[in-house]
Amino acid sequence: MKKILAIMAAVLLCQVAVMAQKPQNVAEQDVPERYVKDFQRQAPDASRVMWYKEKSDVFMVTYQAKDMCQSIRFTPRGLETRYAVDLKWTPQAIKDSVSHNYPKYKIREVNVLNVKNKSTYEAKISLSKKKDKSAKLLNFETDGKFIDAVEVE
Repeated sequence: MKKILAIMAAVLLCQVAVMAQKPQNVAEQDVPERYVKDFQRQAPDASRVMWYKEKSDVFMVTYQAKDMCQSIRFTPRGLETRYAVDLKWTPQAIKDSVSHNYPKYKIREVNVLNVKNKSTYEAKISLSKKKDKSAKLLNFETDGKFIDAVEVE
């Protein structure tokens, strides 16, 4: 009986840890009013709006605007905007860097990030289209100069 209780407690603890790491979908009324008003000013033509709570004071909104998937992340330090870029509009320097440094990988997604008035590119690469452990996020300056790579969990 003690083993069963210990196993159940361990499983519950793991589930809580996993849930704490993933953003939770929240209703707009559960988002601080200042974030909602700021979002409405920045994206008055938004559709398919979804709010997420990442931490107690960090919220993200994803939405569709101008036929592009975009997102804004609100933090106490400011906001981060992100929008998807079609691969055909990705700078050639980024494509060349990926093909030279990661020859077996394919670019799966490219985003432009704006944080504190600084823009960078973020390219998600992986070996296959399926969700795999090989995925990486590569960060580049707007001129295509490589910044760093981050493993995707």
